[in-house]
Amino acid sequence: MSFTSQAAEILLKVDRTQIEFNETFKLSFKADEVPDGDPDFSPLDEDFKIINQSTSSNVIIVNGKYSRSKTWTLSLTARKKGTVTIPAINFGKDVSQSYQIIIKEPRQSTEEPGKSSEPLISELKISTDSAYPQQQIVITRRLLISNNISAYEFAPLIIKGVDFIEEDLGDVKQYQTKYGDTNYIVLEKNIAIYPQSAGSLLIEPSVAGARVAIQGSQKNDAYDPFRSNYRTIRRSSKEKSITVNPIPEAFNGKHWLVAKEVQLVEEFPTGDTFKIGEPITRTLLLIADGQNSSQLPEFETTPIKGLKQYPDQPLLKNNTSGTGVTGVQQIKVAIIPSAASTYTLPTISIPWWNTTTNTMD
Repeated sequence: MSFTSQAAEILLKVDRTQIEFNETFKLSFKADEVPDGDPDFSPLDEDFKIINQSTSSNVIIVNGKYSRSKTWTLSLTARKKGTVTIPAINFGKDVSQSYQIIIKEPRQSTEEPGKSSEPLISELKISTDSAYPQQQIVITRRLLISNNISAYEFAPLIIKGVDFIEEDLGDVKQYQTKYGDTNYIVLEKNIAIYPQSAGSLLIEPSVAGARVAIQGSQKNDAYDPFRSNYRTIRRSSKEKSITVNPIPEAFNGKHWLVAKEVQLVEEFPTGDTFKIGEPITRTLLLIADGQNSSQLPEFETTPIKGLKQYPDQPLLKNNTSGTGVTGVQQIKVAIIPSAASTYTLPTISIPWWNTTTNTMD
């Protein structure tokens, strides 16, 4: 998620918002202009430990005009669990926004990392094991590595059962975690799926592999171009099952829509007096957190006597992050009054099923 402070053009970005205790995560601050001063990261010390930090600059020239930006990137671990606030950071007189993240209890892996000599562990996690048709299910694949590696791969994930839509949630993320006395590098890959009907899904074990350095080898990589001191290891996780329930009888909307949160936004020209024959543009936005834009219901135009309405084709967009998809549908409607009068546009209401409360909103 990204936020821009009002006092300065400083963008705060966290690579994910739910983090396990002992895991590292990345925090970046991007300034599109030169800030008032260097950042003071000392407010982070109370709740976080800074593992390392770096800076980068970027200059773009378009039609002879310069634009530049500078980014400060920090790798952090949290000192406590629960809801933790990333405090506002001062860049001289410029200030970034604060932001809250969730630090969760570390998972107890069934493979018991840290208690064995295994250099490689494959894990599979799902956001829910009980869903509705078209509901978003986030699948997380993790590869934990305790030794040096020269390459890795995630084998294609096999999912059997009802038909589903799949959405990739970005590149593989890398961070660190700790189990017992063992430190692990974690490679994490996320996808979202949307089952299309009631029934069941079986996610077969996540298979991942890597070329892992052989412990105790005395060879130096510089004199071992063929990596003979490495061996290929593949590991599998446990499988996961998901029950897809029928659409609840309590839902009485015309079109089924299931999400974590839904917003309906209207944009209309300022003023309340317009001329006959001149078009008025009404913009409608449907924003659904936890839903794919391809599954959003289309806006329906209600005829109004004295007003001609010409809707454009809807524009669909998916905003993706490691935690899921936010689907957006935008439609512009040209409204042309044909007679002088006072008109009332009818209320637009879109019923939807709230997966957080398990009720219709």
